[in-house]
Amino acid sequence: MQRRTFITGVALATVATGIGVSSYLASPDMPNDGRQYDVVWQTFMPMVLEGALPKMPEPRDQAINRTLAAIHGTIAVLPASQQAELDQLLWALNNRLSLLLLTGSITPLMMRTPSELLDVFESWRQGTMDIQMLAYLGLKEVIFSSYYALPEHWSALGYQKPQWFVNPLKES
Repeated sequence: MQRRTFITGVALATVATGIGVSSYLASPDMPNDGRQYDVVWQTFMPMVLEGALPKMPEPRDQAINRTLAAIHGTIAVLPASQQAELDQLLWALNNRLSLLLLTGSITPLMMRTPSELLDVFESWRQGTMDIQMLAYLGLKEVIFSSYYALPEHWSALGYQKPQWFVNPLKES
């Protein structure tokens, strides 16, 4: 065996071991409270809610934080199988190798420009792989349902809170 072949083999084995260990340590099977994926939600939220979020920075941040709390509430009421699928998707978006397969780049989502993120999101919508379309639909529907579940956003939909039945015969 030549020295160059040996060194190349050792380097490849080291890289493969490092990738395997990092994938195992960041396994989606590990219990979590969902907060570890907040960066993913905060990255995609401005794109999905474009036009619905306030333009001013402080109210915008407040709306994003309230929506993020609503997202955790929405996920908590999903069936266990859907929670597991969503957890796998979010884990994949945090893992560099699966991110490479989904987006074509290992650059973390939070380090990308808004135009790059929009291109990725639109490519998922029209993607050829089922995982890309599922990622698009899953993120979009959870964000929309969580945002519009908050009563302060109902007026944008023209929805009014139902009034309790009042008996007209009964006097107050």
